[in-house]
Amino acid sequence: MFLSLGDLLVASGLSGRIYGAVTPLFERIPGRLLHTNIVLSTLFGAVSGSSAATSAAVGSVSYPELESRGYHPPSVAASLAAGGTLGLLIPPSLSPLIFGAWQDVSVGQPFVTGILPGLMMAALFMAYTFADSCRLPGLQAAPNAFVSFATTLVGLLSLWPLVVLIGSVLGTLYFGLATATAPEAAGLGVLATIVMGFTVWELTIMRMAGAAISSIACFGTIAFTLIGAAILSQAVTVLGPPPKLVQFMNTFTLSKYEVLAVVVLFNLVMGIFLTAFR
Repeated sequence: MFLSLGDLLVASGLSGRIYGAVTPLFERIPGRLLHTNIVLSTLFGAVSGSSAATSAAVGSVSYPELESRGYHPPSVAASLAAGGTLGLLIPPSLSPLIFGAWQDVSVGQPFVTGILPGLMMAALFMAYTFADSCRLPGLQAAPNAFVSFATTLVGLLSLWPLVVLIGSVLGTLYFGLATATAPEAAGLGVLATIVMGFTVWELTIMRMAGAAISSIACFGTIAFTLIGAAILSQAVTVLGPPPKLVQFMNTFTLSKYEVLAVVVLFNLVMGIFLTAFR
């Protein structure tokens, strides 16, 4: 259901509306529309839970627009790649959902703890963009004509469907009205997306069918990945490397922070070769 939610948001053309609404906020800040990519990815990640859906939705709108305005293409691509990672960090992200469903544990706490790191990463991305644009002014195009505060406010108020959608998904989770490992919250989000997609966005029957096919294909990928992980886990248990690995690590007498650093480094190296689910 969460996969369907992300694909339906892409098919509904929501990213274009968000892009148009938040663009005037950054016209006078160094980096200008490059900041819009990060903000748009943050907002879209808060409802899609998918890095691929976030990157696809934001990139399909912003990359052609920024390239036509004269922005440095590698910088545009870098901002989209960085912003896309927020889809797997800002809840409802798919990683805690898959882990919770697989291990039959609650994902409420990982969801809550993902909010602050996600916002911090978005702020760091924007700070880097600001500094890089001050250092190399050629990365950005000239600002557009001044947009009044009233026009900017009207554009932001047009995003009320997004607020409703975020509330229908995250609000029901955080207030205990729905569980993340059951389909209530995602199902409500899918229903809200379909209703608003046909009424205020650009969803059509053909686009909805395409979103359904994409969700089914991705779910099949995840299912086979989990099957392979279960087989690998059983094989590792039978062969017995974990106790030996623990004994080997204990010989180094590492502190808890050093152990954490080793885990982070291991995940960093493995992340180079193993892609995320979405």
